Amino acid sequence: MPPGGARAGSAAALNETGSLLGFALGIAAPGSIGAAVYGAHVARTIPARVPAAVAQAGRDTLASAAAAARNLPRPLATTLLGVARSAFTAGMHVTAAISAVLVAGVAFAVIARLRHVAPYGHAQQATGTQPGPDQPSQPGHARHAGSNDSRSQRL
Repeated sequence: MPPGGARAGSAAALNETGSLLGFALGIAAPGSIGAAVYGAHVARTIPARVPAAVAQAGRDTLASAAAAARNLPRPLATTLLGVARSAFTAGMHVTAAISAVLVAGVAFAVIARLRHVAPYGHAQQATGTQPGPDQPSQPGHARHAGSNDSRSQRL
């Protein structure tokens, strides 16, 4: 293994772990908020005539409310499902609103942090310099296969 290879592997592993953690938290946090709003909404609006065991099931999830409604008389089942659907929609609205505010905040933070950074190529045009022979002309673009780049000669 070349010198620094272990460090590069550690950095890649840390990057992957951070990405997975961010992804998991990005799903878990809004889901928890939605579930909390759902449970509170159902608890607040469920009719008193719904049996306690069915009401508890209805507070858990929309799916458990639908399953519990199967054992109720039709008018009561329709009421329970209406409450559960309304609560689910309220949870989704709150979660979407919080997510939109967070995305807007991140966008404004990025704009504020990067507003003084010149676009790529802008500095080169101002000074009249061009990329060197070992530098790609665009960031993130590899040199073409027919170039004199030593990487393309190894292929």
